[in-house]
Amino acid sequence: MTGFARVFTGRAASANHNQPGDPVKAVTAILRLCTEKPPLRIQLGSDAVGLVAGRLAFMAAEQAARASCRCRRTSTTPERIESAVSASRL
Repeated sequence: MTGFARVFTGRAASANHNQPGDPVKAVTAILRLCTEKPPLRIQLGSDAVGLVAGRLAFMAAEQAARASCRCRRTSTTPERIESAVSASRL
């Protein structure tokens, strides 16, 4: 076993069964979702919900910044793209 594999295996073993939350509640939620129309993604636990909320806030801020960028205001119609390609060949 390589050094990396040994370290990774050791960390995984020490983290196993030390996760926050209630596994019985998680299984109950998963089983309930399987009988209904299941969502594409689920977040189980307050730590997961917080991580996803943070990521969504970051992405929303990133999109808002890009929307105000001048480069986003250019047209990307097929005609405009062909014109730009033709101009670059000159």
